[in-house]
Amino acid sequence: MVKVPQVWRSDNPIPDPFLGTIVCGSHAPAPLYDLNDVPFNDIVKSYILKEQFKATRSIQANVWPAILRGRHVIGILPPGSGKTTSYLLPLVTKLLATKDYLKLPKGCGPKAVILVPSCKKADYIFDYVRTMLQERKTLLRVQRIYGCEEHHVMPLLKGCDLLIATPSCLLRMLDRRYTFLDRLCHLVLDGVEVLVEQFTAQVRQVMKVYGEKLTQYQSLPVQRQIMTFGYNWTEGVAAFQKAYQRDPVLVFASRLEAAVYGGVQQVVHMCFDKQHLSTLKDLLDSLMAVKEHRHVIIALTKPGYLESIDELLKSMSVYAQVIKPDAHNDEVLDLADKWRDQSGCSPVLVVTDNNVTALRVSTAEVVIHFDMPDSKTKFGNRLALMKDHFHDRCADHKGQENKRRVDPVSHLLVTNRMLDHVQSLHGLLVRSGAVIPPAMAKLLNGMRSGKNEDLERRLCLHVKQFGKCANEDKCESRHRMLPCDFVKDTSEQSWPPATGTVKVRILQVKSTSRFYVMLLEHQAAGEAKRDLQCLHTSLTLDLAMHMSNPKNQVPYCMEQGKVAFLIQWNPPLKT
Repeated sequence: MVKVPQVWRSDNPIPDPFLGTIVCGSHAPAPLYDLNDVPFNDIVKSYILKEQFKATRSIQANVWPAILRGRHVIGILPPGSGKTTSYLLPLVTKLLATKDYLKLPKGCGPKAVILVPSCKKADYIFDYVRTMLQERKTLLRVQRIYGCEEHHVMPLLKGCDLLIATPSCLLRMLDRRYTFLDRLCHLVLDGVEVLVEQFTAQVRQVMKVYGEKLTQYQSLPVQRQIMTFGYNWTEGVAAFQKAYQRDPVLVFASRLEAAVYGGVQQVVHMCFDKQHLSTLKDLLDSLMAVKEHRHVIIALTKPGYLESIDELLKSMSVYAQVIKPDAHNDEVLDLADKWRDQSGCSPVLVVTDNNVTALRVSTAEVVIHFDMPDSKTKFGNRLALMKDHFHDRCADHKGQENKRRVDPVSHLLVTNRMLDHVQSLHGLLVRSGAVIPPAMAKLLNGMRSGKNEDLERRLCLHVKQFGKCANEDKCESRHRMLPCDFVKDTSEQSWPPATGTVKVRILQVKSTSRFYVMLLEHQAAGEAKRDLQCLHTSLTLDLAMHMSNPKNQVPYCMEQGKVAFLIQWNPPLKT
């Protein structure tokens, strides 16, 4: 038996819950922070020793026991948080336990399928599993299919245990009967928000086929589980969970995404910078006017506004506790206890981002963002001040019918000096189902128009390749074609041809949706054919002249020990 060294100190074995993940759902298993407590296969433990894992991340400590118990799992976490490790290690452990699958029907179908949105992700997961298995690759048959999959047909017919595929490619293999889903026990969607929203029809068809197999073999005593992992909680992810994942365990490493899942209401107040304090005063007046008292927290980044807010609260005769940025932890906790224990009014606690996590508060009902923090983590920490009131839509609420339900509200004061945050706020408001003020919508339209007409910004690569960008709100490139993007034609006809018939020669195929062609001929309706080969010759010469200029050349310095090959390619100039 492989022994893994303990990674947590004995005097502090469990991380601070106020800094860890947020787990939702019913009857979630207890987290396992010591690697020796996780019943991994010895091959997986050997991989852990080889890779010298420094510590178990909180997301993994909660996801691993849930997967090993066969629960449906949803993991929402930011990039670089160990998403792939969270599900691959327990999944490989389960697949290596061959005795659990003896009751499955005979066939060549996989026991586990990992759906991914891109071939790059498929390659990454495939290499990860092969590295984990080391010299014991024969114990687990792993295959990946995407794009032109003809060379994968024979390995699929021989059978595999773990199949990594894009949705479209998997459907083609199922239609041609090269593989089957009647033995499928574990389905993973890696990048679930992309899969369910950009490949909706394909994912729905895969789930339909899988559902038919589940109905056909529902009497078999084997575990069936669906695991979804992504970066954001969206309407598409929620719809998939509701349709296919009953009683799941949800693990959020992002507090911002946990707030979106928890139904925190986002309310935007647009104002000019000189109206900042007056807008805050009007908001507090409306909160104090209601009969039901609520615990309010005002969070801000710049401590220079603390004095002004303190004076405003005193002038309004509002019971408030103001925490200064240099306050010690004991003082912070003391002021937080006084605010928490206050009843009979709507107490207000004013705090800067530096002391938010030190508060150890999760019972706030209203959070007012006086300004916007400089990171999503800090913004999520503010929202987590209302964590106890997040609505867990997947939990069992029996016996809590008489409990008072609190709807957490987040008020955002957006001034004309916070334009850099408007774009990212828009995505959050859309996913939260919030109302976007007309002034904010007008501002966003103006910003997009200005960005798309900025000649200094390069045209988005996705627009060039696919005709559209799936992440236009966050993409900093330009998404509109301008006259500078077109090649000037000496003739008086438009370029590139927008209508008519073109004749092309395919020069290179990168993928099923990306290839390079040479325009040979164009014929518009009712006009004579135009020979376009001369344009290709002109473009080739222009590129050669451009690259011959030393200013346009970038030297390539090789690392020691590597070998390079220089290949000279002479492009065809004639048909």
